[in-house]
Amino acid sequence: MLIDFKAEEATHKPLQEVRNVIKLRYPTLVKGASYDTFEISSDPAPGWKPGPDDRTPFFVAKENRIFPLSIHIIMGDRELAFYHFIPLSTFQKCLDRPNTSVRQEMQWSEWAPRNTRLIQLMVLPLPAWPCCIFGSRFITSTVIRRVGQVNLIGSRVYDFNQLALRVRDSEPRANCKCILQSEVPGEQVWEEEVETSLPYRCFSGTLPVEALPTHKCLMCTADHIVVVDVSASILLISTNINDVEFRNREKNT
Repeated sequence: MLIDFKAEEATHKPLQEVRNVIKLRYPTLVKGASYDTFEISSDPAPGWKPGPDDRTPFFVAKENRIFPLSIHIIMGDRELAFYHFIPLSTFQKCLDRPNTSVRQEMQWSEWAPRNTRLIQLMVLPLPAWPCCIFGSRFITSTVIRRVGQVNLIGSRVYDFNQLALRVRDSEPRANCKCILQSEVPGEQVWEEEVETSLPYRCFSGTLPVEALPTHKCLMCTADHIVVVDVSASILLISTNINDVEFRNREKNT
């Protein structure tokens, strides 16, 4: 449900009386399937600005933001995980739709297939939290990779910056894929075929971090990948995410 607070008057009222609101519908789940979690996040906040000591050459434009929805579905004895990526521009188009106060809802086919991207994950994620997203980039861990005698953490960065997609590299890179075609998730958990086509780039790589029994979470900032484990030791991995070239230093907290 999207609410335009700027258009609403400053009066306390029940949700059903809010006029500047529109509901975005999802397809109906198949029989026997149910949502376990359905959570949305975004980062940085709309009012965020770089600090005075920030030496990052570029920073995220306010409008260049993606909202990932972490969707966890139970179907029988199986657990399925999906991420649904929705650009801020898609939400804005929905709110700009005329007569929203009359109809107050949009079906899945009206807002999602061309302007969003639904991806099924092989590894069940943690619930969505702001630090795994920054602007148009989203990071997640992948299956642990064996390198020599050590298990290292695999990472995947999804970049939905549409302007960057128009700039083609002179030489293709093995660690980067541009996904321009539409996709259908491997598992059929909705009654209708769910196909989405928002273009994106996907960078994959192996971090120089050993996968220990303690759980590790991946976060990203404008130009860093951060690995956090339960020992409260933060490993900052300075990287150009486009090239996935890593350097690391350990900092205790």
